Amino acid sequence: MRKHKLKWWIYLSQKKSEIKSWANLIKTLFADNNWYLGVFIVLLILFIIFDLIAFTPHS
Repeated sequence: MRKHKLKWWIYLSQKKSEIKSWANLIKTLFADNNWYLGVFIVLLILFIIFDLIAFTPHS
């Protein structure tokens, strides 16, 4: 397991890609068999937005 993480980290450090837009960020998160990370980030963002809308006091 540790060896796999090390290979992944080396691959990411060698990869020269820039994230210039939200769409590019989402594509990058779902690329290279990292779909679970992309799903987690997208759900986290949606949860934060829902939390702000639902639990902000409206007068």
